Amino acid sequence: MIKGREEGKEEGLKRGVKILVSSLKRAGNTKQEIMNLLEQNYGSDFTDEQLENFLKES
Repeated sequence: MIKGREEGKEEGLKRGVKILVSSLKRAGNTKQEIMNLLEQNYGSDFTDEQLENFLKES
């Protein structure tokens, strides 16, 4: 049960990051600016590679 809860929490966080990335792109931020923000705010939750993938997918 705890494992399922953790997986759900991670999926929710991923979804939130993707929404944030989309919003930042629409606001005119550069890819480098977005990556810097993602690393600052989510670097402890995701690897750089994961963060780059969020940027590419959004």
